[in-house]
Amino acid sequence: MISRDSLPQLLTQLGFRKQGAIYSKTTTINATIMRNIKAPVPPLADQQKLAAEVEALERDIANAQAVIAAAPARKQAIMQRYL
Repeated sequence: MISRDSLPQLLTQLGFRKQGAIYSKTTTINATIMRNIKAPVPPLADQQKLAAEVEALERDIANAQAVIAAAPARKQAIMQRYL
């Protein structure tokens, strides 16, 4: 699988040119051409390591969002306690 961020670079390396929001090398591209495109893919172990790192970051983000979401209620509780 190729990431959305890597695709433009790959297409450029394959000789495609960006025309507006579309990359084009020929007027049409068929399934045979698509099947013959060789895309570099890291070894499975590297992919799994990267996926684990991304999942850990996503957990950190979710935890941070929960803290942010709870902040107004915590603020209100503190304000009521001391005022």
